[in-house]
Amino acid sequence: MPLALYARVLEVPGGSTGWLLGWAVPIGVLGLVFLLLARRRTWLVVPAAAGTVLVATVLLPSAGPQVATVLVLGCLVWGEGLGVLRIVSPRLAAGRPLWPALAPAALAAALLVLGRTLWVPAALLAVAALLDVAAALLPRAADRALVACRPLEGALGPAVRSVGGWIDRLAEAVGRVVRVVVMVPAMVTVTVLWLIHRLVGHDPLRSPSGPDTRWVERVGTDRYPQRQHGGGRTIDRRSARERLSATGVVGVVGLVVVGVVVLTRPDGPAEVATPPIRAAEPAAGGATAAACEPAPANPVLSRQEDYDQLACDQSRAFAHGEYDPPSGYRMSDYSGPTLNMADGVRRTWTPPRCDCRRLTVWWFGGSAAWGEGQRDDRTIPSMLARRAWKDGIALDIENRAMPTWTFGQEVHAFADQLSRGGRPDLVVFYTGGNDLVFQGLRMLEGRPDDSSDIVLQQRYFSDLLRKGIPVRPAETEWSPDPATFEQVLTSDAARSLAPAVTSRLDRNMALAQLLGKGSGTDVTMIFQPLLAGSGPGAGPEGVVDPTLLASFTDLVQLVARDLPPGAEDMSGVYADVDEPVFFDLFHTGERGAAIAAERVFERLRPQLVERRDGDGG
Repeated sequence: MPLALYARVLEVPGGSTGWLLGWAVPIGVLGLVFLLLARRRTWLVVPAAAGTVLVATVLLPSAGPQVATVLVLGCLVWGEGLGVLRIVSPRLAAGRPLWPALAPAALAAALLVLGRTLWVPAALLAVAALLDVAAALLPRAADRALVACRPLEGALGPAVRSVGGWIDRLAEAVGRVVRVVVMVPAMVTVTVLWLIHRLVGHDPLRSPSGPDTRWVERVGTDRYPQRQHGGGRTIDRRSARERLSATGVVGVVGLVVVGVVVLTRPDGPAEVATPPIRAAEPAAGGATAAACEPAPANPVLSRQEDYDQLACDQSRAFAHGEYDPPSGYRMSDYSGPTLNMADGVRRTWTPPRCDCRRLTVWWFGGSAAWGEGQRDDRTIPSMLARRAWKDGIALDIENRAMPTWTFGQEVHAFADQLSRGGRPDLVVFYTGGNDLVFQGLRMLEGRPDDSSDIVLQQRYFSDLLRKGIPVRPAETEWSPDPATFEQVLTSDAARSLAPAVTSRLDRNMALAQLLGKGSGTDVTMIFQPLLAGSGPGAGPEGVVDPTLLASFTDLVQLVARDLPPGAEDMSGVYADVDEPVFFDLFHTGERGAAIAAERVFERLRPQLVERRDGDGG
């Protein structure tokens, strides 16, 4: 049990169910099999231990061999009391209390529950096992050790008995609760049967041949006339009217129950949509099973695990939006096999519990920062947390990025979270791409030099809420004609747009740094990588029109030259990448996310180390 509880600190996909089926049940089964084998024959101890380690290595994830080693040691020590002694020498073990071995064994069990590592409990269990064996092989020395421990036993005995009494009382109280809970189904069953019998006028406790039941009359002889179904066959002597009346009563009750269920059932879909990939019923937001057909082939994404499922989850999640006062818009909650959102935060990989100082990071940005094209545990923030953990830095990253957000929206969302009482160690804005694109949209409206804060839903808010994020731009009213956009966004136009973008970035960066200074939080802005400015092999051929790609490259370079103080330019991160990582102008697959996370960690590492080793670290 301590080992199964320790396993909760390991990375467990599937939450509690994954822990139960992936760790606790295998640990229990392996331990039971090992104990049964070890108790039968002494010579089976070593092969059973080797087999347990081998099976655990196959069944359990990366920590399987270590867990199996501790499992074998624990079974040897705790099995049938302190069990090594009984296995090695049953004759010498009879009635011999081993206080010296009990102390390290108990401490090992406590550390398994409360600690974070396996090697310390394993060492303590090994010490307990060696003390057991030593007591079996050296009984006189064991007797002398027991005599030396008697004063300690006398001093600790009353406390141990008192604790044992409290545990007994607690166990009795828990047992009462469990008994009540277990009896609830039986109580419901009996109550329902009693109600049916009352409705149809039948008392099962009366004799079936009694004169006042009018239910059945037994034919033939019966030695036990009180037994309802004993003896021969029975005949229903009720009249047709009586049978019809009983059937009608039961039918009316059934209709009432069905009516109550129908009337109390909510009309709308659940707030968190969890439809299977090919469910027959409509998914949340009106998406049907047709939205989950196999995704089209993609030179970057098709090689990723669960690509079809991710495409399905993204299309459903993107179809849901809601008004958010600080930022104007955010995605609704969603739960799926590859994508999970709750209260504006996407699920992110988290390092296991540890005794080290953990750092909290708030991660803001647009769709690239959010992780379009990546599963929850393969987004850039998830990859960043994994990379930091390799260097012993525990990052709890809250991915608060949101597709379509610009830098100004992210800063306002940051201010809103601070007002709610949160205080992260570091805030990262992985941003810039949407500011460039939406400034181009302003140019289509005749306002190329407007540097005010910009959001997608200024003109298209209703369409965004009704149809979600533009997964299929041709179906959204606000989407510009790509041909027109490519004609307008020329290299000359890029030079006119860049000052407005940099002015807006400067203003929002100053606000973010002011918020960070007031809250004692480090603030970093990362000008995100884009296909524009990356190496020629970073995107599949033809993924973006060459004319548009060239003009965007000019715009990215102009803005990157004049970033605000405190910003990191990562626009050229993929300049030396000779494999396709982008699947459009802004987004990469999991391989690109891993590369970006590595470069982000290189830039953030000094701040993270200083935070970890600084105040109280």
